[in-house]
Amino acid sequence: GDWSSDVCSSDLVVLKKGDHPYLTHSSVVSYGHAREYRVDKIEKMIASGWPLCDPCSDELLKAVQDGLLASPHTERRLKAVCQSAWNLEK
Repeated sequence: GDWSSDVCSSDLVVLKKGDHPYLTHSSVVSYGHAREYRVDKIEKMIASGWPLCDPCSDELLKAVQDGLLASPHTERRLKAVCQSAWNLEK
């Protein structure tokens, strides 16, 4: 395909230009690089100038979440954390 990918990616979720204002070309989500961060670390990153982007649609968020749970590249522990945070049954 014409999307960005690496060994930690799959084509479970293909994002196209226009799916979100940040996207300039087709891309895939690299679930193998997904990490859990504490809120205070994220707040410090934002305070130090980490760029924020526009919120995504509910549909896009759901697709990315579903892909995280389905991807063989997502760490099992992270899947469990997300299922719990999103109030999903295992």
